[in-house]
Formats: sequence, structure tokens, C-alpha cells
Amino acid sequence: MRNAPGFTNCLIHLLSGSVLGLVISLNSFAEIDRAVMAQLSASLVKVQISTSQGGVGVGTGVVVGRGKVITNCHVTKEAERIQLVQEGIQWDVTASAPDMYHDLCLLTVSGLNLPSIKLGSARKLTVGDEVLAAGFAFGGKAHFSQGKVHGLYAFDNSRVIRTSAQFAPGDSGGALIDRDGNLVGINSFFAGGASSFFAVPVDWFVDRMANRQAYKPIAPIADMPFWYRPTLAELPMFLQAANFETQGQWNNLLTLSENWLRNEPNHPEAWIARGNALKQMGDNNGASHAHDQASTIYAILDQTAAERIAAPTALTASAK
Repeated sequence: MRNAPGFTNCLIHLLSGSVLGLVISLNSFAEIDRAVMAQLSASLVKVQISTSQGGVGVGTGVVVGRGKVITNCHVTKEAERIQLVQEGIQWDVTASAPDMYHDLCLLTVSGLNLPSIKLGSARKLTVGDEVLAAGFAFGGKAHFSQGKVHGLYAFDNSRVIRTSAQFAPGDSGGALIDRDGNLVGINSFFAGGASSFFAVPVDWFVDRMANRQAYKPIAPIADMPFWYRPTLAELPMFLQAANFETQGQWNNLLTLSENWLRNEPNHPEAWIARGNALKQMGDNNGASHAHDQASTIYAILDQTAAERIAAPTALTASAK
């Protein structure tokens, strides 16, 4: 597994090539609804890439519309050619709509008539919700891992999802679904710890699906995603906080939260970071206050998110 440049002990890892430096213990398949697995499997494809230097790579993609597949841009970043594979059948990708910063690439494929997965929203999730991750670990057979949502991080008008649903190299670009079978995230990176598997929200790509001008011929992509930066200071605040928390650097976490709150006093994750740091430093009253602040802000955000989600549905109904 490759470390982000500029880090000695960086916790952000690219899951597209080599063996993980930890043992992945998948949950029992017996606990997963077989019908859900069958439906999800029908919408999963392997993403195979070839580079101009003769290199190859593999990831996972999810069918989200007729002839449209979503995957991670870090899977296809170096690609000169992209093929999709399911049950021995191959399709050539004709164009891509890359959003490298958010690590989401939409692929178009002629003649791809596989069933589309139902689209949900990361905005509807709450901490503690059950989720299911699916992909082609190490380029092998499709596998599934159950887990729960352990964190929701407000970022660019949606929420990055942290779960305990484990995934491995080859799973990048795979599906994260809620208990109703809706696609809510695309599995993207690992940041240390058994409950630190991150998925980027589907909300970031749904508006681009119908934008024909966004699709370009297949070619290598410049830049890197938001979670893969040269220095710790360039990462989003919530990933800096995850770094300090995983390493037990509570003074650094407290300082970060204070700076964060000066810039974004109503950011719930900043209050959570402060509360976690204070708790570990023995200030239980301060920790309780900070966590209460976070809960209050989240309640407001959840209501706002619900209103935003409901609005397009009402407009669509009236348009009919």
C-alpha cells in the first residue's frame, strides 16, 4: 500500500494497488440478506485499466444508469484504456467525466444494459446506521462486508461517510449501500483503525450524470483527491482530526479543534474533535459540553438536509 507523499506516519492510504498492511476480517456472509447481495452483484463491475507504459490496474465500478458506471478517479487516474468486466463479458469505456478532487469518475459504456442500483443520499444517514460495502477485493470475486456508520463529516454540501464496513485493494470504487439497498457512498480510502473506512457521498455525482459536456475521451488525469495531499495541513480538517485521534495526539487534536472552531464555529465535527480531546485529557465537563454542542448542530443540519432532499421530490411531483 502506498503512503501519501510527505508523510512518515500518514494514515491516509491509496487502495488501488498492493496488499493492505493489516488483516481484513470480513463479517459473516450468513448475516447478509442473500436477495440484497444478488441485486447488488448484478450492478457491480470490475474496472480494468491499462496505462501507456504497459501497466495494469483493477478496481470496482457501480452501474448507476443505462450505460453509466461510477468509480473512483484514483482507480482510473493513469488509464489510457478502461474496460469493464462482469461474468467474463467485457465492455470498452468510451468516455469519462472525472471529478478528481472528489475522487469520482463517471464512465460511459455503449451497450451496457446491466441493472442500475437505486441511488440514495449520504444526507439521510445517521451515525449508527447499518451499511454494506461491496467490491472486487484484489480483483477476485465480489465480496460483501457489513458495518455501521461511525462518522458523518460535512464537506462540500454533503457528508463523507466513515464506517466499519471493511474493504481492501480492488474494492476502490465499490458500493456502500444502506439497509434499504440504496447506494449512499463509493468506497474510497482507509484512515487507520477498524472503524475508519471512508466512502465519498453519491450526492457529489448525481447532478453530473446527465451533463454531456462533462464527458471526455479516456486520458490520464492530473491532480489528486481531497484525501491524498502532500502534507497533513493540506488535508480537510476532519481528516487532520482523524489523524491526531488515531495516533492519540490529544493536545494536537485540541489545538486543531480550537483553530477549526475559530473559522467554523458551527461545524459539528469541530465540536466532536474538541470533546474527544478534552475527554482523553480528563476534562469530562468540557467534553460533555462540546459533544452537546455537536448534537444540537447535527439536529439542525439533519432537519435542513431533510428539507433539501424533500424539495426536489415535491417539484418533480408538481411537474407531472
